[in-house]
Amino acid sequence: MNKIFVFIFFIITFCSNAQKDDINKKFYFHFGINIIDNNGDMDPTSILGESDDVALSNPIIFGINYRVNNDFEIYLNASLNKFKEGQSIDGVQINDDKSYTSFDSGLRFYPYTLEINGIKRFDFYTQAGVGNYKITVPQVTANIGFGTLFRVSTATSFFFNSVAKFSLDNQNFQSNLFQHSLGVRFLLNNSCCSCRL
Repeated sequence: MNKIFVFIFFIITFCSNAQKDDINKKFYFHFGINIIDNNGDMDPTSILGESDDVALSNPIIFGINYRVNNDFEIYLNASLNKFKEGQSIDGVQINDDKSYTSFDSGLRFYPYTLEINGIKRFDFYTQAGVGNYKITVPQVTANIGFGTLFRVSTATSFFFNSVAKFSLDNQNFQSNLFQHSLGVRFLLNNSCCSCRL
């Protein structure tokens, strides 16, 4: 975990100012951590009080985004996580570790950008798409969510994302769930060291 903070500090140090450059028609790579809330009660706030239902073991998320224009972006994500023995899934205590893997794709819509001192700093978005996750058996999901980007530079942003995944076969270990993610993303055809002030 300390290596992640050192890496993020390195990025902020060398890319200290956001820019007004064009962000369209570009590919971005992102990676970070994710939390899976699979309590089965369809309450996104329950993550604050019921840690037995939350997966946070090997919580990796990574993927590719393509910014089509100022308003739309196509995304493709892969996520890994694990529920530990003794935790609960849909209110049922599990007797062994259960791995979580998912693949999601869809479209993001950016309705609002917040400028600070004339510099675009925050991009807010909503998203919709489809996915596939597996805890015991593969499940197809319909996904909706929201998130924000904090621009450090044209090439680098931090992101927060929250998604509700609705399983088409809503049963124990195959139910609806929430996934929350936090991380960093980079412009693929640029490098941190080329950031300009």
